[in-house]
Amino acid sequence: MFTNHPRQLPLAQALLVLCLPTFLLMGCGKSGSIAADAVQMFDGPAADGAALADAPSVDAPAVILTLSRCVGSWPSASSPPLVPSLLVSPRVLWTRPLASGGSFLLLTGQHLVYTAGNTMRVLSLSGDPLASMIGDVFETLSAPVSRSDRVFVAGEGLYEYNLTTLSRGWKVNLPPPPLPGPSSISAMTSVVVLPDGSVIGAAYDGFLYRWSASGGQMWRVNVGSIAVGTPPHVVLGIGDVVFGPSTAAGMAGGPWYKFYDIASGDAIGAVSDSAGRVINFAMAGSEIGLVGYVERAGGGIDVNVVDRCGKLKWAVASGEENFVAALLRGDRLLAASRPVGTLRPVQYRLYSPDGVVEAGPVTSSAGLFMAGADGTMLGQECLSGGGQAGAIVGYDANLREAWRVDVPVCYCPSALADDGVLYRVCTAGTPSYYLEAIQTPSPGLGRTSWPVPGFRDNSSNCWVAPY
Repeated sequence: MFTNHPRQLPLAQALLVLCLPTFLLMGCGKSGSIAADAVQMFDGPAADGAALADAPSVDAPAVILTLSRCVGSWPSASSPPLVPSLLVSPRVLWTRPLASGGSFLLLTGQHLVYTAGNTMRVLSLSGDPLASMIGDVFETLSAPVSRSDRVFVAGEGLYEYNLTTLSRGWKVNLPPPPLPGPSSISAMTSVVVLPDGSVIGAAYDGFLYRWSASGGQMWRVNVGSIAVGTPPHVVLGIGDVVFGPSTAAGMAGGPWYKFYDIASGDAIGAVSDSAGRVINFAMAGSEIGLVGYVERAGGGIDVNVVDRCGKLKWAVASGEENFVAALLRGDRLLAASRPVGTLRPVQYRLYSPDGVVEAGPVTSSAGLFMAGADGTMLGQECLSGGGQAGAIVGYDANLREAWRVDVPVCYCPSALADDGVLYRVCTAGTPSYYLEAIQTPSPGLGRTSWPVPGFRDNSSNCWVAPY
């Protein structure tokens, strides 16, 4: 897909930076062969302002892109101790019927929140409905994002909701998507909430916005009108930057996404690999740096890791399709690989922040989707024969099975509470939609920079904060 500059992405491909690890690693497929490790190492960390990679390009000549400055206010690295596993029997606790299914689920405090169509629903941790908020028009509400008791959800505008009072707060109106007549497409599909409570989001009107905690506009930057079918979203935020769309630059042959200064909205650039292919970043960690993907024109997906100044640290460039699953304790990267054009087999490897393979390769039929606070990795497995037979499986640090709960296959939003209960909103079985609670021995999400693929944690907020 990407050569020197990526082309415009249709909807399914644009979701790669958000959802690729979850959706592509959780299917049932056929076996094939796996290539050997292929980790490229580059020079050590860059000094502030000296961010160019010294590695030779394999596709020279190429334009090497990097940041105009290093990311400031970088979070301090920390490795909290693992939390002991809970002495419980893994099992399904209960299921509760739901009025509708949902594409996203967040857990914050004593509340579960999910969106379905133009409605946001709030449930107790026992599955009881507490409240709902219906959008002002026929619209598709985005993933809910929370910080403390405040939830933000976008549709034709950006809504704030207070979980303490179970009432709607302020709303910011946005121009509709560039479609003639009524449309159910959201004007915005996700936001990032900063530590001060302010919110940054990109909208179909072509602007990147920052609003204060009270809903006042702090700045807006014209990044170029975003084509319908490519969801406008801010992928992640860390330190004093966010990574969001730069459609005007992409239309002119440049990168489709850039880093932006959170104080001013000014762009500070994009980063390419040593061949000049632009990196689409998907996660970040205080110790490992910025982690992203590059798709090869002839097939295959590389994983690239750069430091806070945009200097290449290392890359997984095996010629296969490589994906990132989660950051574990100490910012160790759990990544997966599979042959190009296949679903299976998937091999997992655990990399140190410096790119050293610490464990693996281990072949697994499970799609790993969550890191637990006890060091366990949770995965969903398709049992032999396909169909609806499946299981939620816990794996230890060496990817050996530690426990399992047999449940129907359900590729659905999940959240893991500190008491080990895994909540899932499912759209299969009887009733048609249901909330499922599964007791696991894992005492909540891992205390790491990025324990869940796609959205960073139970809050669905992609702002990287120290633990």
